[in-house]
Amino acid sequence: MMIHYEEALQKIEEACEALPVDEVFLREAHSQVLAEDVFLPEDLPLFDNSAMDGYALQSKDLQSASEASPDTLTCIGTIGAGDSLDQSVSSGTCLKIMTGAPIPAGADCVVPVEKTRTEGDQVTFKQSSNAGDCIRRKGEEMRAGGLLVEKGTPIDGIVWGLLATANKAKVKVTRRPKVAILMTGNELVEPGEDLRPGEIRNSNGFSMRGVLNELGVEVIDLGVGADDREELQTKLKKGCESDVLITVGGVSAGDFDHIRDLLEEGFLGFEELFYKVRIRPGKPVRCGTMGKTLMFGLPGNPVSCLVGYHLFVKPALKKIWGFRNWRNPVYKTILKGNIKSPAPFLNFWRGELAPDSESGKWVAIPKDKASSSMLTTFLGANGLILVPIDRAEVVDGDSVDFIPV
Repeated sequence: MMIHYEEALQKIEEACEALPVDEVFLREAHSQVLAEDVFLPEDLPLFDNSAMDGYALQSKDLQSASEASPDTLTCIGTIGAGDSLDQSVSSGTCLKIMTGAPIPAGADCVVPVEKTRTEGDQVTFKQSSNAGDCIRRKGEEMRAGGLLVEKGTPIDGIVWGLLATANKAKVKVTRRPKVAILMTGNELVEPGEDLRPGEIRNSNGFSMRGVLNELGVEVIDLGVGADDREELQTKLKKGCESDVLITVGGVSAGDFDHIRDLLEEGFLGFEELFYKVRIRPGKPVRCGTMGKTLMFGLPGNPVSCLVGYHLFVKPALKKIWGFRNWRNPVYKTILKGNIKSPAPFLNFWRGELAPDSESGKWVAIPKDKASSSMLTTFLGANGLILVPIDRAEVVDGDSVDFIPV
């Protein structure tokens, strides 16, 4: 029975179980997913420090400073980042200070070095300054005990740095998913091999490895399975050693679609969650479980395969990987062009979210062609434009939803 897109996502959510949690050294944590809330153990910044290279002083000493009547103070030393606070400032004096260095006792502001002139130990100031100028106050970014990074956050470069700030030598992460991929079909030929009549290049194998590598999961490539039941059974058994198994091709209505037959027979305890979704492209996608392995059967047409991945497989992988935000984001935008769509199917049209050359506003620009066999329709596309299930057409200026890929 064909189901709707949201129903399919709901079934996927119910079937997904988070993978085990590991504790790893921080240096090994990049590109993984945080499995714990991380709180700041100390104020950030930890102490008052200089936001600029300049001079630390008492602002009252420069109350009357101007271009016509500059003030001059005596520099009594230098403070660098990492130096201890063993110097102080009194009226009439200043200390040269570097960015990040602690503010010395007695000083209440910093004047940038480019606003001064120096001769020996005499520093001339041509404008007044206020208390607090160019000082980063202790705890102004975050106070100790505050929630710094939430569980379920992917550890990118920014998060990695924040975890170091929080003094996390080790962090808890959700284990990286192991994903097996199996291409099927006698017609598939690898690049570099000669094509015989009726054969095609195995583009899906590279596209799928590519998007999975981009996501950061561990990929187990099972290669190409011929249209032979015994060979496919062997490869499916191997695939079930992974967290997620993805097959491409052999799920529709062809005489040699053995994957479909094996699944319908309950091979390896396969239990179906859904088969066929009211979408285009990608309608014949299949999803189920084989024991603890989540299994997706994607169509063999290149576009249908990739759309199925982005709509169903990628969210599922994020869900079991512990992502806090595992669903695809959806942006509201304006269509720049026209799309005709066969209702009653929710159509995911390839397109580009880009600034309009005339208005400068961000718009969704649809690709001209839509065939599910044309991988080239993804060139230049950075997302999918949604055509509602009850609409046969959306036209220039219509409000549309856009899913970035």
